[in-house]
Amino acid sequence: MVPGGETATHFYWSLSKSHELAYKKTIRNSAELTAEERTGLTEKVIGLISKYKGNLESTDRKQLRKLALNSRVEKADLNSDGNPEFILQANDYEAGCGATGNCAFWVLDKTAQGYRLLLDTRDKQGIGGAERITIKDEQHKGYKDIVLAAHDSASEKSLIVERFDGKMYREVACYIANWESWDGELHSLKNPDIFPCPAAPQ
Repeated sequence: MVPGGETATHFYWSLSKSHELAYKKTIRNSAELTAEERTGLTEKVIGLISKYKGNLESTDRKQLRKLALNSRVEKADLNSDGNPEFILQANDYEAGCGATGNCAFWVLDKTAQGYRLLLDTRDKQGIGGAERITIKDEQHKGYKDIVLAAHDSASEKSLIVERFDGKMYREVACYIANWESWDGELHSLKNPDIFPCPAAPQ
């Protein structure tokens, strides 16, 4: 577990309270976006996608714009100031989706200077994403915690707790949700067992 994170005893997660961003609710066609927001988000996501050109078959402007416009989007007021932030999830392999359905997540805050990046789930190689998101009630440094659930297998998901540190969301804990148990026979569970991720090798 990441230092400063929660213990499995105090960590609660529910599949029914998590969700995927709607595949058809994209920057291109979301009715919740103004024309200004659509333009600004498109430009910001083009920059985020093109940061990892190694994942792209084509880096021409037209293709980058298409990938950006196809990104899923929803609004959520994460800091309770009455002005929503923007949660985005890639919709395409070239934009950050893997074969298991995990896709890059971004959180953007609209400021007078443009869109500020608060969360990017990709690592330095441009890899990293999730399938589902939960916005928690708990707040730190003024922003609500986020839990991202990544599809690992038919019976397991990795749960990553993201917490705002005053500048960005950072991973503070990792758990495994497992829907199978073994007592000499394999059983499917209605509610998963949740336990901390194995410690990374030092």
